[in-house]
Amino acid sequence: MPELPKGKVEGTRKNAKRLVIYSKPKTGKTSLFALLENNLIIDLENGTDYVTALKVKANSVEDIQSIGEAVKAAGKPYEYITVDTVTVLEDMVRPLALQLFKKTAMGASSSVTDVLKLPNGAGYLYLREAFFKVLDYIDTLAENIILSGHLKD
Repeated sequence: MPELPKGKVEGTRKNAKRLVIYSKPKTGKTSLFALLENNLIIDLENGTDYVTALKVKANSVEDIQSIGEAVKAAGKPYEYITVDTVTVLEDMVRPLALQLFKKTAMGASSSVTDVLKLPNGAGYLYLREAFFKVLDYIDTLAENIILSGHLKD
């Protein structure tokens, strides 16, 4: 049985690896991210047009991969990378989720074109797998990753 701490344990990192910020749209998240020094905003919903910032737009998983390759080629110059928004990223990875499903024995013979239409919510497994595959890739691009999202009703 582990010994429980009797006092505070010192941190081993300067910052958390990921920071997740969710709120309603138009509450100032992007404006706040734009003020953070050395923060590249990967804009997935064309929401940065009104701010002056280190920003780049992405409309697909392939765009995110191209941005990542450019960041790596530049020597990973950013202290922070913000994904604005992960809400859109969830939709963006659906084609990748379908590819992952189609690689399975069940998926290879299936005529399904959207994993979220699989019975009993089975497609959410592939959506989650695709989402984290892309997120794990983004994690390799900077020491600190900020995920911005919108609350859904």
